[in-house]
Amino acid sequence: MIRESEEKGIPLILSSGRPLGELRMIQRLVGASGPLICENGGIVWNPKTDEKTTLADREKTLQAYRVFTRHLGKIETYNFDLRETDVALFGSRARELEPFIAREKLEVHILETGYLTHITDCNVDKGKALKFAAEMLGLETREIAAIGDSQNDVALFLAAGAGYAVGNADARLKVVATRIMSKSSGSGCAEAIRQILEETP
Repeated sequence: MIRESEEKGIPLILSSGRPLGELRMIQRLVGASGPLICENGGIVWNPKTDEKTTLADREKTLQAYRVFTRHLGKIETYNFDLRETDVALFGSRARELEPFIAREKLEVHILETGYLTHITDCNVDKGKALKFAAEMLGLETREIAAIGDSQNDVALFLAAGAGYAVGNADARLKVVATRIMSKSSGSGCAEAIRQILEETP
């Protein structure tokens, strides 16, 4: 469905909590051609110009991580050295970490993606990053349909013209979705792309 969309002149923007290196590899595998939104909006990469726009300050996330470990002890991270703007932790840890943010006046917010918890600069999210990606394509964000499954896609849905939640999406995402798919995960994504293509003149 991604390739069919691309063949019809509708590029796919990949948006993920993953770092740029991983997302570039996935982009090549699936045949997408649009900009990449990485690390939950911390980085936007333009494949046409090889230009990387960094929107987040990693020092804020590193400071928060140091505070969390000072209070809670060692916390296992995921791909720490590959990440440029955030810190990713294994597991769902938002409830455990959020009380320290206000207490220590940390400039971060916590995003959970199911199996990882991301410590992210409070000034960035996927929705804000979508504006940069849209400009790279010469579009308005309202001309873009978003497809997602987790909490970190809420801001993306709110910024896009429409939001398609796959069947097994986080309940918080379904609340802001324009449509909820009958199928889950990759099948739900394919279902959403099919609907978008059918409704696109």
